[in-house]
Amino acid sequence: MANPTEVQKIETDVVKVYSFTKSHLVLVALLAVAIFGCVHLYDARQADKADATAATSAAIAKERDAQNTQLQQQNALLQAQLAANEAQQEQTAAALIAAAKAIQSQSAAQVAKIPTLTPPALAIQWGQIAQEPAPAIDAAGMFQVPLPLAQKSVVALLEVPSLTAQNQKLTDANTALSGALSDSDKQLDSEKAAHLGDNQTCAADKKALNDEITKVKKDARRRSIKYMLFGGFIVEAARIYLGHP
Repeated sequence: MANPTEVQKIETDVVKVYSFTKSHLVLVALLAVAIFGCVHLYDARQADKADATAATSAAIAKERDAQNTQLQQQNALLQAQLAANEAQQEQTAAALIAAAKAIQSQSAAQVAKIPTLTPPALAIQWGQIAQEPAPAIDAAGMFQVPLPLAQKSVVALLEVPSLTAQNQKLTDANTALSGALSDSDKQLDSEKAAHLGDNQTCAADKKALNDEITKVKKDARRRSIKYMLFGGFIVEAARIYLGHP
């Protein structure tokens, strides 16, 4: 059986080992608390950075939204003005076309009536149209055409084909211009659709950015709460442990 001195030595050694182990456990607990504290501070800084980024993004987005709203208002006003001008031009063009068709119809009716006129009636109409005295008709039924009336008749015969050709060219030009205006309207509609698509894309990107920022902040808060709970648990365990021999 061991003597008391040896027992005391053994107890002393056990106490030293226990004290050494306990001190190291405390150091480990304090180190764990320090680590968790650092992580908590890091997460807090990340959350603050996310808040700052969100605030900056919100300010920029608000400014861009205001600019876009103003641009949309200006564009709407311009579109209304263009639509009003286009409607006015269409009314003017329709009136001119109707007038041209009326003149063409009246002229066609007069031309169709010419072969049915008697020589005296034809002579009278000829003079009225040319604003010259009516040509005389001899015994053989032939027209005695004075020089001014003959000159005006030749001029009319030269001008009529030219005017007809010019009218056809103007009609073709009007058709081409209408096609160009139609293409321009389609291009404008396409640009408006593309602009609307850009706005929708920007809105979606803005929402995605806000959602990402919200996610980062929530994750940081979640980690902070978790580390705080873990740290509190370790501190409480160390306190309970240190409270016992």
